[in-house]
Amino acid sequence: MIDWKATIAKADGNEVFAKELVDDFIEELRVEKPNMFNAFEQRDFESLRRQAHKLKGGLSFCMVPSLNFVVRSLEQACIEADENKVKDYYAEAVKLIDDLTREANAPEKC
Repeated sequence: MIDWKATIAKADGNEVFAKELVDDFIEELRVEKPNMFNAFEQRDFESLRRQAHKLKGGLSFCMVPSLNFVVRSLEQACIEADENKVKDYYAEAVKLIDDLTREANAPEKC
């Protein structure tokens, strides 16, 4: 899920720094996911848009193409106030966030 080669390249080839970027982003996801849920449940598309926009920033260093696409799409759906798209992209974002969190917590592969 994480494009490690691209993430390391963003970290100027520094693998340790790349891992720190990913760890920081995973922590950001843990904090922001409940905020996204609250905004979604309240149908507060502006707050949800801001949450998606914030995640885009982390995704500029932690290279996860699938989540990047969904977060950008969610942000746009919120701008358009398209409830069906917001629902679909929110559900996909949550799934990807959960997958990414599990991947980050998995033991290192040898």
